[in-house]
Amino acid sequence: SCVQSPNPKKKQRKEKKKTKKKNLKSTDSHNTIAPPPTKPLSNLTCSLKSPNQIQILGFPTMINLLYTIILSQSLTILLLLFKSPLRKLVILGLDRLKRGRGPVVVKTIAATVLVVFVSTVYGIVDVMNREVEPGMINPTDQVLLARNMLDASLMGFILFLGLMIDRLHHYIRELRLLRKAMEAAKKQSR
Repeated sequence: SCVQSPNPKKKQRKEKKKTKKKNLKSTDSHNTIAPPPTKPLSNLTCSLKSPNQIQILGFPTMINLLYTIILSQSLTILLLLFKSPLRKLVILGLDRLKRGRGPVVVKTIAATVLVVFVSTVYGIVDVMNREVEPGMINPTDQVLLARNMLDASLMGFILFLGLMIDRLHHYIRELRLLRKAMEAAKKQSR
């Protein structure tokens, strides 16, 4: 995170006094207007531990958000696969999500992720076409390519897991209806 060095105000006061004295001397001898003093940038230092810790205005980076979504989707799929009390709770939550405005919201979010995914893939193709020499890529372009490939793969995986959750929920509901129909048919045949 970016922090200021200790006592920057004292340094600024001393520099202002020096510039005022210089300005007074220069205006007396030449009768010219001196430019306003500028604040030094040396008192602002930034220390970054790793590129993944860069944060913009306190918000986590997009990669952290994508990993969180993937983790929650994977957990949802695991809960849907194995019979447990939490499975019923997840199914009830998905049933409620598929009522009312839920499908519109989910489709809007999926469409937004798809558009960003396509844009990222376009960025990958653009970087690949910027080769300086055949088979050679600029080091800066390599970093951009790696970042875009990571973003694209995570977004594609999110879209795939969302589709898997939707289909699992649908098939679990169909299986429940088929079991009820089979039990009713058995009772009628007796």
